[in-house]
Amino acid sequence: MTGSSRRRFLGLAGAAAFAAALPADAFTADADWSADVDVLDDAWTTLHPGLLRYQTREEMDARLARLKRLWAAPGTFRERLLALTRVTAAVRCGHTYASPYNGGEPIRQLMFPDRSLVPFAFRWLERRMVVTADQSGAGLFRAGDVIETIDGRTTESLLLDLIPLARADGSNDAKRISLMEMRGDDRFATFDVHLPRVLPLRDSAVFGLADGRRIEAPLLTLAQRQAARPAGSDLAADANPWTLDKGADGVHRLTMPGWALYDSRFDWKTWLGAVMDDLTGDGARGLIVDLRGNEGGLDCGEVILSRLID
Repeated sequence: MTGSSRRRFLGLAGAAAFAAALPADAFTADADWSADVDVLDDAWTTLHPGLLRYQTREEMDARLARLKRLWAAPGTFRERLLALTRVTAAVRCGHTYASPYNGGEPIRQLMFPDRSLVPFAFRWLERRMVVTADQSGAGLFRAGDVIETIDGRTTESLLLDLIPLARADGSNDAKRISLMEMRGDDRFATFDVHLPRVLPLRDSAVFGLADGRRIEAPLLTLAQRQAARPAGSDLAADANPWTLDKGADGVHRLTMPGWALYDSRFDWKTWLGAVMDDLTGDGARGLIVDLRGNEGGLDCGEVILSRLID
């Protein structure tokens, strides 16, 4: 693997943006990536404002030294990605992580190379894995089923291993647990990225349910997972991702599940400005801005604030 290709991999960690593409067949298990840890260190030290907010320089140096040793030794792509994730998660910054969105298709092929994704959507309720939708194609799981084990491993112990790998600010473990759900609202679920690294699965698995049933089910590929997403999950580039509901009681609800409109052609400034300017003309007596699930993005909130302050 070339140096520029490895640095593209490091670019996933929020260190910097590198232009080189990584061919899907470029990874070899005996490749030495250790020199590129210095690139990560330099980029973070230069660019990351919160790098030492939750760790000392000595602690970070020790983590990078361990990563350097691991990346010098033979290892699979997932093993090396896991080693990198332990380092990025220690920064405790919600925007510092190995992102399949930034890596491009060749990186995603390495992240999701096989059939290793659980065949259902689920939520964590009181740290219990509760099925919300069957994706097996054979009706093997029902909404409300509680999955207690996967191939003999308790789901509670899996969650405890997954939480430290999730991206979130500071001590926000509620966010980390939420990211480790499989809800179907993201193209690449954080849970799908991480589970194969803490519990290697391939082709099928045995799921133990709280009601005593044991279900052996085929696992999914990334393509199958994405095919199971609700219709309309991926909006057109010029589509409006927000909604405005005008209540009969005069209270308007502006629902904004995300502000990540970097690649969107939607003229959000004009639309949002008009919505805010029309509040008085519409006789609105209140406005609810629903930001649940919103992880930020562009400065969309400034348009709202500018209409609410003198």
